Amino acid sequence: MIINVYSPCSNTEKFELWGEIEKVMVKYKNWASCVMGDFNAVRVPSEHKGMGVETMNRTKMDRFNSFIDNCRFLDIPVVGRLYTWYRPNGTFRSRLHKILVSESWLLKWPGSSQFVQTRQASYHCVNILLSHF
Repeated sequence: MIINVYSPCSNTEKFELWGEIEKVMVKYKNWASCVMGDFNAVRVPSEHKGMGVETMNRTKMDRFNSFIDNCRFLDIPVVGRLYTWYRPNGTFRSRLHKILVSESWLLKWPGSSQFVQTRQASYHCVNILLSHF
């Protein structure tokens, strides 16, 4: 199962989306699953650089990590660039895009990783799932 995510910017709506994904994962807990896309959240302060790092929303990071833990997702290794979103003037950059997989996914495709391409015309970089099918 592959779920593509584009999380809202609103924390309330974002937490609601994550809750819905958690419900799906409970129902299909044994499936090889991949949830990927723009989560509009970081897991740790080092995934964000630029102004505002000292005032990052710890509650949002904790909720995002709880979501990942509750679903038993694994944040697969990143190859290429670390940051996936850049402010046009370069003052901010964050790793908002992630590819999260279940343990069952890694049992089928143990070498899975995510490749972050260089930014082209957008503020966002493309993440590509690399798995040996």
